[in-house]
Amino acid sequence: MRKKSVAGAPREMEVPEFLRRLKLDEGRLNRRFAFFLGAGCSVSSGISAAADLVRDRWLPRLKDIHEWSDVDQGAVGRYDGYTGDKAAAFYGAVLDDLFVTADERQQEIESLCDGRSPGFGYAILAQLVARPDGRFNVVLTTNFDDLMADALYLYTDTRPLVIQHESLAAFIRPTRTRPLVVKLHGDHRLSPRNTALETVELEREIAAHTAMVLNDRGLIFMGYGGNDGSILRLLEGLPREAIPAGAYWVHPHRPSGPLGEWLAKRGGVWVKSGWFDEVMLLARNTFELPHPQPDRFTRIFDEYQTAFRTLSSRIEARPVTDAGVARLKEVVQETERSLPEYWKIVSEARRLEKTDPAEAERTYRAGIERFPGEVALLVNYATLLEDTPGRAKDAETYYQRALENDPKNATVLGYYADYLQKMTGRSSEVEDLYKRAIAANPRSVTNLRYYAEFLEEDPSRRDEAESFYKQALEVNPGDATTLGDYASFLEETTGRREEADAYYRRAVSTDPPNATILANYADYLHKTTGREREAESFYKRALELEPENSFALRGYADLLERVLGDKRQAVELRQRADAVNT
Repeated sequence: MRKKSVAGAPREMEVPEFLRRLKLDEGRLNRRFAFFLGAGCSVSSGISAAADLVRDRWLPRLKDIHEWSDVDQGAVGRYDGYTGDKAAAFYGAVLDDLFVTADERQQEIESLCDGRSPGFGYAILAQLVARPDGRFNVVLTTNFDDLMADALYLYTDTRPLVIQHESLAAFIRPTRTRPLVVKLHGDHRLSPRNTALETVELEREIAAHTAMVLNDRGLIFMGYGGNDGSILRLLEGLPREAIPAGAYWVHPHRPSGPLGEWLAKRGGVWVKSGWFDEVMLLARNTFELPHPQPDRFTRIFDEYQTAFRTLSSRIEARPVTDAGVARLKEVVQETERSLPEYWKIVSEARRLEKTDPAEAERTYRAGIERFPGEVALLVNYATLLEDTPGRAKDAETYYQRALENDPKNATVLGYYADYLQKMTGRSSEVEDLYKRAIAANPRSVTNLRYYAEFLEEDPSRRDEAESFYKQALEVNPGDATTLGDYASFLEETTGRREEADAYYRRAVSTDPPNATILANYADYLHKTTGREREAESFYKRALELEPENSFALRGYADLLERVLGDKRQAVELRQRADAVNT
């Protein structure tokens, strides 16, 4: 339900209503829109958000330079008004402080952006932006990365015009039908504007031509923090008749500060959303957008499917009581029905695995009979057998069949290596498979993490293990599983508890949360730090997400019995855990 506006605040609207309104405009008003993308859109593609860069990458380096005894205390003393939850607002100041020259700053930004691939949300957004009617063909962004342009190249047949420097400002024309991407702060390779001083003003030509684009369009903010003074001045300088189709702030949090005031004055709308990928999943359903074509880029298509499977698994694990989750679960199933036939079989079988394993096996076998060479069917059936009591040895046959069909498939190589590691102890063969997997796809976070875990078992190779954990986090700094596993490694193997705690906190702050990680952190707090009440809160959060998580049940029971003195509830939790494992 849309809420009426109150004085000084934008109106409110839920995502499904917002998307339906955009869809219903077609053929009637046919209004046109520009997207305004901030750093939050790029997090799921492996580029850290501004706050994470400040807190976890740059301030620790400044700590060493200035010899602070503590990162947070040093930052508070150096930057007026600094707090950890406002770290993003100090992006430019901290960057300017850390890197003395423009060349150093540019190298840093390049290292953050190079090699990143557009994630699920960008793949869907590209389909909207590339529509032939041109309704959504303008993208404005303060990001330095190439993710929007790359998504258009990879997932559509459309080639965008990318304005990445002020010398190209004259080509910002509102009448073009091809996609237009305007990088307001420049490109990571071409003197990007990133310090507090450099972002005070947009180049005059860029600002003027960007304002022209907005004269006949609405403006949709996504993943933007609203901390940029130059953008605010651009918006405040727009004439009253600009942005005729309205301004929309699509974000989990209400817009605040000067930008929130601007939105309220403009009659803007806060579209209360989940994160970028979730909104784009809903948009794909509403606009009936096509999937990428598998015969064009087979590897890209497989990665898209894997990303969707990961996203859908996370959504399925979330309690239906969370706002918007019921609709997300419905859309996951609707999206699966439009997948290629063999992926529909995989999706159906995976759904059956928890409730009816025998039927899941029959579904896989029927699918393999129809599509004997489809690697996705073979490898998913192998993982089912691997987890079925008494059938684990049969899995090797299907891993081998999958590799016969695609010898360089990084996913299959990694899964097969993990299987052999658990089943046979054939360490030399396992390591060879991991190396082949990483060579096939050096940016597979899963395989880098698997290999790190393999190396971790050998005390003499733990430095190597840590290097692969770090490589995985370089590829995707926000991968919750890697953050949690690395935290466990630091805690159990190196004894670096302060660092372990920091990585646990990063892992549990990801959206959506992961019950296993929450339980691991609770266990760490309980058994290592003695922070029992804090541990209890994380056990409870884990069990809210997965009420039958046996690890969380047993850990919480131990805490209740040994520390909190509630033996009755401890017995109940252990009984629930025993029931899960029978």
